[in-house]
Amino acid sequence: MLKLYFTLTIACLSIVVFADGKHVISVEKYPFSIHNQSEIVDLGEDFVSLDEVIADKSKFAFTSLANPTTNLGFTNHHYWVRFKLTNSSSEVKKWFLETARPITDVADLYRIDADEKISLVKNGDMIPFANRPVEHRKLLFPIHLEANSSAEFYLHLHSDGEVISLPLTIHDDFSLIKATYFDQLIFGIFYGLLALAATTYLFFYFGIKEKSFMLYVFYVVSVALLHSSLDGYFFQYFLKDSGWFADRSLLLFAAISGVLFGRYTQVYSRVKNFSKPLNTAFNCVNISILILILGILIYDPGRPLYYPLVNGLGFTLIILCTIGVTLSIIRKQPVDIFFALGIASFTLGFIVFILNNFNLIPNSFITENSAKLGTGLEILFLSLSMANRIRLLRNEKEKAQTLALQRSEESNEIKSYFLSNMSHELRTPLNAILGLSQSIMSEISDEKIKENL
Repeated sequence: MLKLYFTLTIACLSIVVFADGKHVISVEKYPFSIHNQSEIVDLGEDFVSLDEVIADKSKFAFTSLANPTTNLGFTNHHYWVRFKLTNSSSEVKKWFLETARPITDVADLYRIDADEKISLVKNGDMIPFANRPVEHRKLLFPIHLEANSSAEFYLHLHSDGEVISLPLTIHDDFSLIKATYFDQLIFGIFYGLLALAATTYLFFYFGIKEKSFMLYVFYVVSVALLHSSLDGYFFQYFLKDSGWFADRSLLLFAAISGVLFGRYTQVYSRVKNFSKPLNTAFNCVNISILILILGILIYDPGRPLYYPLVNGLGFTLIILCTIGVTLSIIRKQPVDIFFALGIASFTLGFIVFILNNFNLIPNSFITENSAKLGTGLEILFLSLSMANRIRLLRNEKEKAQTLALQRSEESNEIKSYFLSNMSHELRTPLNAILGLSQSIMSEISDEKIKENL
């Protein structure tokens, strides 16, 4: 166990000094990470209070953080992180500490001042958005340090089984605004693409009545809901408070998007036509996800298992989609190039995202947002694929109309031929009947018989 606490000293040029006094790192601009000055301990599923942690420091084996964006993986454990900040300048410093993910349930920051006074700032997905210390989709803590003062901090993190990542980033006002603008640009492009795709193909569905178009629209909407939940926007703008649905929204959106993705792939690529076993496999995975949704709704104790399970089932669907595209090529079935590129993009992004969630690759901005990048490219390519689908449907309709016209002309010709022949065959006996009737009428005088004739 590390016995020395680390000290962060920020002067006019933001100088970071290790507590052992042997290393000095100059930080010229915000933001920057303090992970090198922080330590963490995993206390398992049982909550341990701050008083217990402080009372017997030797009992808890705090360890250094591995990197600036440590990923703790799927977990429902309680974690404590500790660090110390010092302001050696002659001015009051105002910082913002960014940590965890927007979906983290509990993120409580305890501050211990030099006079042993303890204060608490609560944050996380379990408190109303209006009660957050900073009304922002990210979990931010405002920190004020008086001139020539220092304070110890203990951060308590807990979630219900979802992934916990652990950035410990210090912002000033300007860097926080700059980071927010950058997020708005990236996320604006992403969500704008989803909104455009969903709206466009919703109108196409009402015009064409093609089932795959409506499945595609539902899938895009579910993807938007899933990512808005991951990014904190759904909680910020729609839920705004914790509750039954807030606790389950991320899992539900992930499971629903998985089902819709599987059904859309089945319908669009017509898996049933070229591989019944593969179609059966799709059905089995979809049924498994529906059972998972039922568990999410009615059985809370299984929640720590639901997060890795929904990721695993999603990954299985991607494998089935890849197999479907491969089989189509092998059996010389028509495969839309944009559909194949969309599946490939989503597969690559989702694989990186899954590996990051299971803490198998280092956490970074790219790996953490790989699913968003892969999904954005997937939606773009699938939209182009759907445009090709419209062209194919239009060609099929034109061919059907041409064939119907040809058959109509053939039917008219057959009818004309039939009538011309039948009129000749009918005229001969009718003429004989009419002639005989007239001859009889001319030779009899009975008016009743003439009337009958």
